[in-house]
Amino acid sequence: MHDNPVRLGRHFSLKNQTGRDPLNAAALAKGHHQSDAETYRGLGYRTDAKERGRFVELFYIQADKGEGITGPLVDLAIKKYHAKQAILEVQTAQKMPVLEEPLVLEIIAVDGDGRRVDSGIKIKVQQVPKPIKKGRW
Repeated sequence: MHDNPVRLGRHFSLKNQTGRDPLNAAALAKGHHQSDAETYRGLGYRTDAKERGRFVELFYIQADKGEGITGPLVDLAIKKYHAKQAILEVQTAQKMPVLEEPLVLEIIAVDGDGRRVDSGIKIKVQQVPKPIKKGRW
């Protein structure tokens, strides 16, 4: 946001909104995602990485529009956060090498006449199973 003075101005103008609650705590408390536990109390009650990521999305969208924080904006921010997380997981999975069957490397030698001679040395690389990501969904 610091590279865009208009967006930065909108972000800091939240404090100038009329009323006692510029962050709209009621809307934040209702903000849930389908992957959240039943005990989740809404956006802003926790301080883990997921919660911070959701807030980053919320403040970025709010600074883009400059209309304050509303319930639909909170829902959109949460959905955008999870969509970006899913894209990152796919990109990571595509980059991970997976060896589905054992790889055997045979070391050969060449005699003085240039003929191939079996050295009897074999190196077997075990297969690597696909990673299993544990999660709620």
